Amino acid sequence: MSWWDDAWLNEGFASWMGDKMVDQWNPASHVVMHAVRDKNRAMVEDALAAAPKIRNPVTSTDDLGAWNPLIIYDKSKAVLTMIERWLGEEAFRDGVRRYIKKHEWGNVTANDLYGALDEVGGGRNVAEVMASFTEQGGVPSVRAELVCKLGAVPSIRLRQSEYRTIDRARTSDKVWRIPVCLAFDAGARMGSACTKLVAAEGSIELPPGSRCPSFVYANQDEGGYYRIVLDGADLDKLSGTALTRLTERERFGVVANAWAMVWSGDLGLTTYLQLLSRFKKETSSLVWSHIVDSLREVDRVAISEAARPGFAKLVRGIVGPLARRAGWTTKKGEPEDDIQLRASTLFALGRLGEDDATIAQAKRITEAWLANPAGTDADVARVAVEIAAREGDSNLFERLVATFKQAKTPDVRGVCVPGLVSFDDPVLSAGRSISPSTVPSKT
Repeated sequence: MSWWDDAWLNEGFASWMGDKMVDQWNPASHVVMHAVRDKNRAMVEDALAAAPKIRNPVTSTDDLGAWNPLIIYDKSKAVLTMIERWLGEEAFRDGVRRYIKKHEWGNVTANDLYGALDEVGGGRNVAEVMASFTEQGGVPSVRAELVCKLGAVPSIRLRQSEYRTIDRARTSDKVWRIPVCLAFDAGARMGSACTKLVAAEGSIELPPGSRCPSFVYANQDEGGYYRIVLDGADLDKLSGTALTRLTERERFGVVANAWAMVWSGDLGLTTYLQLLSRFKKETSSLVWSHIVDSLREVDRVAISEAARPGFAKLVRGIVGPLARRAGWTTKKGEPEDDIQLRASTLFALGRLGEDDATIAQAKRITEAWLANPAGTDADVARVAVEIAAREGDSNLFERLVATFKQAKTPDVRGVCVPGLVSFDDPVLSAGRSISPSTVPSKT
């Protein structure tokens, strides 16, 4: 890079390439698949009024201190992924190779990258798209409205605006150049249609011969860096039989975008919780990670003590079936996704759902682990201790402190720490600290 304002060229590319390399080295990690979660975290940060741009003028070391890792690393990675999907993997790779070859052993600017991608872009003007995402902050949102008229090819009317949370002013004149790809019901298969939305409004015709689809998902495989505006009617269509047709990333997108609409004030919390009840048969750890995270946030900010029993019952209905199928017993050689799925659903059932059987089992596992940490799987113990600690007493707290101080492995400390911060009784931890000096120097 020629100057620090283009540091994202290093960091964004490193993140994008790192995911690809890890995915090829260990396909079971599903790193590229799960990058949609990184994108979602970046969007949450990017929606803040103070969120910086990807490219920011740097005139002093103070400017460097204003960098935001979620923007520099994760948003940059997501934008590069969007361009790669838009151009096609092969064309994007050729453009990057030209860029590297032309500037090897030299310094570059963002315009050098844009120029190389324009050379392979088939006249799509990659530079204006990249600039609209790197030179301004914020998250675009896209509303897709299906238009079906007798005797005419179905079309999708598109509208873009800046996504804003409910605490921010509603007006914004920002416009992005957005590669928009749609997935839609095309009978026995899924159809696809793409366009570049360059103004506040636009439209796209579905391929000739298309019938009026029963549903449209306006961000195919969640490849684009934008929110989808979803209302109750949209969610009814997408959470019915469509769920079996959507990709794993798209199913993640349904819940992630619906949750974002709650935060923008465009969707009621009740409607969102009703949506989650339709995911009982979902088996993706990616999707469940967002469901559980959102339920934890609901519990934290929206549930009063009077409403807690009703909320707990709702959580039990949503996560109970899957959590019980996952169970507490690990299986030799099971995929990492299954391990994460067990942890997230059991946590939700015990902590948020206040399920008596789950809490009782968590207490039994906690006691067994405290007696012999090496005899219990660390992932299972971590969840059990977090659940047991919620209503734990001073005796359990002190035993966890003692176990932490005597720990000889990172796994043991990794169980103790989340457990110690999970006690509801603030008196137990008041004035207490565990300094680094209490951690054994030899592990």
